[in-house]
Amino acid sequence: MLQEKAKAHIRRLRVLNILTTGPVLLLLVVVLYLLFTDVLTTVQASLLYIVIGLLELFVARVVMARAWKKYVYNVMDEELDAPLFMEILRQVGEYDPFAIHQLQMLYAEGRHADVVSLCTKQMDNPYAKRCKPGYLTYMAFAYFSLGDDQRLAEIHEATEWFLQSQKNPEKYRRLMPMQVFYAAYLKRDTDACEAYFTANPPKVRNAAVQRYLLRARVAQLKGDTEEAERFLRQVLTEGPNTPAALTAKAHLAAIERGEGYDKAFPEALPDPLFPVVTSQKRHRTVKILIRVCMIVAAALLVYSVVLHSIYEHQDRTLREDVRVAMETEYDGVSVWECFSVSDGESWVETLALCSTDGGLVLASPYYRGDSEELLCYPVAVFIEEDFAENGLPSRVFAGYTADYYGLCAFYASEKEIPEDRYVSFPVTVYGQKLWFAVKAEPPRV
Repeated sequence: MLQEKAKAHIRRLRVLNILTTGPVLLLLVVVLYLLFTDVLTTVQASLLYIVIGLLELFVARVVMARAWKKYVYNVMDEELDAPLFMEILRQVGEYDPFAIHQLQMLYAEGRHADVVSLCTKQMDNPYAKRCKPGYLTYMAFAYFSLGDDQRLAEIHEATEWFLQSQKNPEKYRRLMPMQVFYAAYLKRDTDACEAYFTANPPKVRNAAVQRYLLRARVAQLKGDTEEAERFLRQVLTEGPNTPAALTAKAHLAAIERGEGYDKAFPEALPDPLFPVVTSQKRHRTVKILIRVCMIVAAALLVYSVVLHSIYEHQDRTLREDVRVAMETEYDGVSVWECFSVSDGESWVETLALCSTDGGLVLASPYYRGDSEELLCYPVAVFIEEDFAENGLPSRVFAGYTADYYGLCAFYASEKEIPEDRYVSFPVTVYGQKLWFAVKAEPPRV
């Protein structure tokens, strides 16, 4: 029954994970489709995927964090069901790179000595530095529960040193509010302890149950054993399936034996051979793959930008060369578009549509012999009167640098352009917004 409940929670997590990370893969498919159908350029496709992909991953991270809180951590925090919480972690533990799940399971089982051993080993783990506040927090609570005030003081001092070593210590201090209580407790300042309870009401049910352990110890400091017992029994009443209940039972047994708070548990020394279960190798592999993907994406983006810049430079250079070549025969030359004609398999010819004082000229740029001098041969000419007559003009022309016949024509809308055209683009001619297209044309006899 417990396993089935845990599986139900995990299924919800997996469904949400698919729903939130699946769109990233779908986006890749859509972007590749838009790229191969020439709807987007390589630069646009790269930027679109990187920007929207990062946004999708951020949304996925937020959604999954809330899902883990609802379907995993609330099992302990609100439902106070430590056995179910441990079973869930057992089934997902293989994905834990920093042994946090193992640590939470030890805490949930009330194995304070093992909590200390695991945290001590992980504090020296260079891959788990960012989890150091969590390890310090668990160690402090473990030593408090064990009644080992000497080692609690050492951990408290180490935590203060850690906080002061951070660029923004107050940020971390807000995440570790128990430091205030430990400071007052170690000084045996019961009034300050009570002030802490008043100023920091528990935010979840599990914290409220744990609070009874703290209040029981403060009551013992005051010499009120009956009050301490009442708080400890309150733990058993409100949270019988919590790790705090295991600690409360041990302390109640110590009180019944007439022993002190520090005799409830045996001394806990860190075990250097304690087996820490992590998936650091898998975590490092994933990190390497993510970095490689980011480097490849960045390299492709840079390559696309550089390639795009090169093409733009070549296009500007060609336009200027065409303009200079055309000015030998025409006045008021303005190059509208330079484009390559391809039959789908190979390059056929380069053409340029130019505006001149004498009309529109479709020219074929070519180099004379082995020289670098660019010349332009007009293959079709349109004058203003052609656009005043009924219908839009068209011309059949013979290729100048390649053996083919083509048809260049103007169309009123994009829908009218033939599907087998070589190339098409919008133009504004004598105040009319039209489309210009070039297509293959059988030679006329």
